[in-house]
Amino acid sequence: MTLGGSNLGTAYVRVIGMRRGGTFVEFEYSLNDADLTVELVMPLKEFDTFCAENAVTLLEPAREAETVVETFQRRERTVGRQA
Repeated sequence: MTLGGSNLGTAYVRVIGMRRGGTFVEFEYSLNDADLTVELVMPLKEFDTFCAENAVTLLEPAREAETVVETFQRRERTVGRQA
């Protein structure tokens, strides 16, 4: 992650759940230390943008969240093809 041209280190994200039918992603975010995290919630599309802009390293999802996330990603791909 960079800020004003300075490299702040490696950003990590671990998805821990979905809320409101997949509208929001609940995740842990950390910078340089994957064990020191802050929990965040944001809309799915903004989450994708956040991850891309911060060049995050995605950590393995929490086991209970993994299936839910995969289900909503499949749904997003299906809905996107119909539009």
